[in-house]
Order: sequence, then structure tokens, then C-alpha cells
Amino acid sequence: MIDINKAKQKILDLALQGKFTEQLADDGNAQFLYEEIIRERESQGYKAKVNKKIERVDEEILSDVPHSWLLTYVENIAFVTKLAGFEYTKLIANNLTETGVPLFKGKNIQENRLLLEFESYIPMDVSNSLPRSQLNKKCLLVPYVGTIGNIAIFDGSFKAHLGSNVGKIEFYNRNDKKFILEEFALIFFKSKYGYLELTKHKKATAQESISINAIRDVVFPLPTINEQKQIVAIVGELFKLIDKIDEAQKKYEKDKEVLKSKIIEAGIRGKLTKQLKSDGNASDLLDEIRKEKEMLIKEGKIKRDKKETYIYKNPKDNLYYEKYQDGTEKCINDELPFEIPENWVWCHLNNISYNVGNTSNQIKTSETQQKGEVPVVSQGQDMIDGYTNEINKIINNVPIIIFGDHTRCVKYIDFDFVVGADGVKLHKVVKCDDKYIYYWMKLIAKQMTSNGYARHHSLLLEEIAPLPPLAEQERIVKRIEELYNIV
Repeated sequence: MIDINKAKQKILDLALQGKFTEQLADDGNAQFLYEEIIRERESQGYKAKVNKKIERVDEEILSDVPHSWLLTYVENIAFVTKLAGFEYTKLIANNLTETGVPLFKGKNIQENRLLLEFESYIPMDVSNSLPRSQLNKKCLLVPYVGTIGNIAIFDGSFKAHLGSNVGKIEFYNRNDKKFILEEFALIFFKSKYGYLELTKHKKATAQESISINAIRDVVFPLPTINEQKQIVAIVGELFKLIDKIDEAQKKYEKDKEVLKSKIIEAGIRGKLTKQLKSDGNASDLLDEIRKEKEMLIKEGKIKRDKKETYIYKNPKDNLYYEKYQDGTEKCINDELPFEIPENWVWCHLNNISYNVGNTSNQIKTSETQQKGEVPVVSQGQDMIDGYTNEINKIINNVPIIIFGDHTRCVKYIDFDFVVGADGVKLHKVVKCDDKYIYYWMKLIAKQMTSNGYARHHSLLLEEIAPLPPLAEQERIVKRIEELYNIV
């Protein structure tokens, strides 16, 4: 499987090293382009100091750019500014409206795109009184507080204004001629080179931030305009290809999960294994389990389940019946989901296991931050992480199945752990293959994802499970996992 993010980052990095393009003499030299930019800058009335010397280039960042390119600071080639704090206090804060010129806040700038749903507006005359922070040309919008690196292009198609904590990079382009493509600049800033440059002066505060001067101080690699165009086109095409691969991988993963579910279902239905006479009959196994549970009840290790019922097959009419603790029974033949082999039996989860966990022995996730030796398993976790003190450990010694209110909560755990979230249920299986019961529960839980947690546990206990002899349970598990490995 291709790591899509790594693939895109590699494309960006290679593009910024000039690996996708040829440096042609006909395209001229970036030095001439830079001189044109400076002349345009001066014609627009910007007389600030330029030609600041590049004093430092990290060998791992920008040392590999082609010789025909030019390294310069962003402040030399672009107008970089923000809405000053005193401007916001004096002119913006007291003039916010529900219509007018929208304010771009940090939350409006996502990775490579803008969210055009605005919380605040200001009157046009207020915006006109702050021309520096107006948005009326194509530019890059750069949040400098919060998520640093979320940069997007504003196309200049409507009047807008900078809000708090957002800067703009407005290149000195003419209306009739481009010197720097915003799309090329975005490629640079999204590369590891650009990100490292952007964050080299990042402040060590609770909320990450940089200054406007840090943006101005970014070392920017400048190719000729023709090479910029080629890089933008090539990166765009490669990204489209990567996105298609991403879609295909997601579809594959989805199809793989469907196939895995079908493999489990086939195993639970007895379609993946042969039924051998030497395995005996699952009814004998069920009798052994009942005896084991009765012994545990007498020893006070578990409590009797007053709602537990038993399923049996009446040899007189060859039909299945459910027997209740009050002695009544009913025929459930029509409720059985499929036919099972002759040496299998039907049962409920509580016939072959017992509950060993409830909210009384659970701890809140927030209380598990202190490092210890035992992992915490929470209801919503895909991965098992977090630690707590040894005193909170539940000693299992044998595997336990844990589940919550949706499919991903069905877990097979064969080590000591702590319950880390409310509502998780724990079941210890008696004289059965734990993995077989796990796969059955995983299959059934997937069919119950639309049910709320309050009914999930009781529904699962009520579900009818096909129980093979122990030897066949082990063969089913082995076959399921063999097929899993080739999916």
C-alpha cells in the first residue's frame, strides 16, 4: 500500500529540487526575473530595503536547487502584512456586521483550500480605511497563530479583509504579467523545505505561532516563470494520479473488509471446514460447560444468570426449542438464521461464557495518565495504549473478549489489562476456542452497529450462536486466519 501523504511530499520535494523539469537557456535566468520583480515593486511604490543577502542555507533544505534558480527572501518579492492589533481594536472590533466585507480568520484557511463561510464582516468604508490588510488581489493567506502550515490561495474574485492572526503574501505581479505563480509558491510552502523555512522562527508557546517577520524571512527558491508553470502542471498531474491511487486503495480496503466479513461468516456457518466424526458432538461440549459454570457458581466465583436460557433439539420432532428457567419453552426453529451440521448445536453467548466486568471495576481514561505496567483498553480504541498503576490491574491469565457499542470495540485480549472507559463489557469464555467466539461476536456486532449501546449488550446475549465441537472450532479459526493472510 502506498502512503499517500509521503508520496505527495516526495513529489513536492523533488519538484523543489528541479527534478521534474529541464533548465533551458531559452527560458532565461531567474536573476533577470528577480530584477524585473524589483522594478515592478518600485513602480508600485514599495521602497523598502531589498537585496537582503542570503546568509544561511541549510544543506538539507535548499542546497539542491538548480544553479539557474535564485534564492531570495520572501520580503524581497512579495508584500507581506497582517491586520495590526491596534487596527483591530480601534476600527474592526466595534464595527463588526452580519453583511459587508468578510473577514478571513484562521479557521477559514485549511490545507490548500479556503472555507468561505464567514463569521464576521465589516462595512466597506472600514475596509477601505485599512488598505494594507485589504484582500483584493490574488495572494496566499497564511495563519501565523494556531495550525502553522495551513496555507491557501485567495483568488481575488471578491472583496475581503484579513482578520486576526492571518497574514497575506501578495507577490509583485503585474495585471498583464506574472512573475511568480501563487500555485508554485503554494507547492514550495507545502514541501518539507517550505515548512521548515516557515517554522524556523516558531515560538515555543502553548499555541504555536510565528511572526509576520518570520514569513518575510523565508528563503524562497525562484525559478524562471516558464519553469514555474511546468512545475505547477507536473505536480498537478502527479497529484491527480496519487488521488486516483488513494481512491483505489480506499476501495480495496473497503472491499477487503467486506471479504473478511464474508470469510468469517463462511467459517461460522461451517463452510470452511469438514465435520469429522472424531470431533464428537458439540452437545457434549455444552454439557461440560454447564458443569464448569455450576462449579464456579457454587464456589462463589461467578453469579448465576437469572435470564439464561438453553436451546435444545427435540429428537421427537427434530425441531429446536428454547427452555426458560421457569420450565416453559417455545419452538424457535423459524428463528434460526441458517442450518448447521448435525454435530453442532445452537446456544447463546451467556451459555458458554460469563461476564467478568462492569462499571464497578472500570476507571476513567483521564485517570490513567500516570505511567505504569498494565495497558488500558478503552471502548473506542482501535489501538491499545495508555498505562496505569499495577493496583488497578484485572488479572485475566486466560483470554477475554471485550466489546462495546460498535464493531471496532470487539477485541480479543490475551494479556492483563485495565478497563478504561464506561460501558465496556468483558466476557470470559468457558471450554471453547476464544478466537472462534471472538470471530462470531465480531460478525454479529457488525450487524448491530445501528443499535445504541444501551441495548447492544442484551441483544448480543440474546443472539443465537452456532457452536461446533472444540476441535472444529480450532480448525475454523486456523482457516479464517489463513484466508485473512492472503486477502
